[in-house]
Amino acid sequence: GLIGAFWQIEKPYYTFTLFASPFFVPDQGPSFAIKDGSFVKGNPWFRQPPESIRIWNEATAIDYNLEQPNESQIVLHNSFALKLAFGDVQGLHGQVAYSYKPSNQLAIGYEGYLNTTELRGAVNLQPQVFYHSLGGLDLAYRYHNWKWGVSGMWDRPTREEIFEEKWTHPVFEEAVLVSPFMEWNNGRWGVSLQHMEIFNGDVHEEGDLASDDRAPLMTRYPYRQAQQVALMYSGSFAKTRRWTGKVSYTHSQKNDFDLIRISSRLTLSRWWALMAEAQLVKAGELSVENQNEIAQYVNNDRLMAGVAYVF
Repeated sequence: GLIGAFWQIEKPYYTFTLFASPFFVPDQGPSFAIKDGSFVKGNPWFRQPPESIRIWNEATAIDYNLEQPNESQIVLHNSFALKLAFGDVQGLHGQVAYSYKPSNQLAIGYEGYLNTTELRGAVNLQPQVFYHSLGGLDLAYRYHNWKWGVSGMWDRPTREEIFEEKWTHPVFEEAVLVSPFMEWNNGRWGVSLQHMEIFNGDVHEEGDLASDDRAPLMTRYPYRQAQQVALMYSGSFAKTRRWTGKVSYTHSQKNDFDLIRISSRLTLSRWWALMAEAQLVKAGELSVENQNEIAQYVNNDRLMAGVAYVF
């Protein structure tokens, strides 16, 4: 989240916003712990690293150790950003934005060696904060119930050395993200069609343990290309009850997955609401060339239901 100071100027045809903060809160990520040298996952979203490695044609167990930095080394990092929004919501409108901030994900470096006394592998992991520059451009045009637009983003990670020489570490390439979309909405029903493509943005590793024959330890984006079609509904009945729902189908030829999501929310009053969501996943095998989070969690089809109270 953006925790800091905001300064904003609002005019009839544009809005200008500045943001600055001395604090940084990274993605919390999936829950896990390390016990007796092994990872113990706290929820289904944790991706288990290899438990063994082949040395002299035999499977050798691995003991992991996480060199976790203290909180101040993570939290005390500066961010700043600016945004200019312009245009008429009923016609042509858009915004340009720029930010220089720590990446939401931490970079993970690692080193390993063979414990010849116990014939076990030992791997040390070290997370580090790294910065990147983000430039964004959004343009859209609305005509009655129709809306067309395109969003683009330039993501440039810094190349500063944040790891000591002994660590094998990721190197992030800059990327360009482009997403055109089209939407029709009459206030009750809506249909949207959109496409997302990421150009470049590869991750490779440098260090003594780096290898081109396997995927890097971490990736930057959940997937690299996809198309989505969605059907939305929003309607009211009685005086205070409102029902909203959405069904979407996402397909990626490049990353070889299909994802169906169904979500619904029933507002019973100004305080109470019921919610439900379902997700179905079908995905191909992961490979060095095809790294995506959808395939990693292919067995995590889920159904969620809940109650919300606003006070």
